[in-house]
Amino acid sequence: MGGGIDLYTYDYLYQYKIENNVLVKRSEEELEKERCKRINISPYSNNNLLINPDFRVNQRGKTEYIGNIYGVDRWIGTQGSNITVVENGIKTECFDDTHNQGVKQFIECDMDLLVGKAFTLSLEVDTTEVPDEYVNVSSKYHWLSVNNINHVFIVKKKKSSEILSYSGTIQYLDGFYKPYLLVRLNTLTGTIIKWAKLELGSIATPFVFPDKTTELLKCKRYYQKIGVPKGSYDAIIKNITSYTTASTKQYLSFSPQY
Repeated sequence: MGGGIDLYTYDYLYQYKIENNVLVKRSEEELEKERCKRINISPYSNNNLLINPDFRVNQRGKTEYIGNIYGVDRWIGTQGSNITVVENGIKTECFDDTHNQGVKQFIECDMDLLVGKAFTLSLEVDTTEVPDEYVNVSSKYHWLSVNNINHVFIVKKKKSSEILSYSGTIQYLDGFYKPYLLVRLNTLTGTIIKWAKLELGSIATPFVFPDKTTELLKCKRYYQKIGVPKGSYDAIIKNITSYTTASTKQYLSFSPQY
């Protein structure tokens, strides 16, 4: 596990610039852009526990996923969500009366080793398409969660690039979900999520875009599309059980389902 520079240190190191041979302080917007730029070129980065963290693997091939179903690989939509695949991530919108919906991911892990350890969840968002009436309103916010350790972020100003980050201590979920880490990203309607990162430790280290081929292999452990062999339809339809199986499950799905 590598070291890292937290976001507040980035703020301190890069809050000034030289302009006409004079040292001047960057504006808040300039500082945010500098932070986003530099956080992706630092040599220090912890492992990302999420699979398909930049949403580029999309074996199902659709551009829109509605409701509580799997969409881009490993990510499940929330009940009132409308998830659109965009060039630089996914866009979250609501089709119910809530103001924040999004996606969630279950992560397999040895929870006995992780419980009690610090975690940090970070993501980069674009909020330029969030409705104006949701900006700088205390009751309208992004809602993030790792195993029910939650944090909210109010959109004080629309930005094309903003990094959200918070830390906590890992705890167990109850019942059936006890062996999993459950990460939930419920963002204000109209938000684009560019990437997400879950790491151990209390410092947010830079996001590193993963190799897409490697992420695809990880995803195929849970889901693979397969085709019904050409010419097999007549043989299959003679057996209603086989026909039902072939027509409703044209993919390989491996346990666990989450």
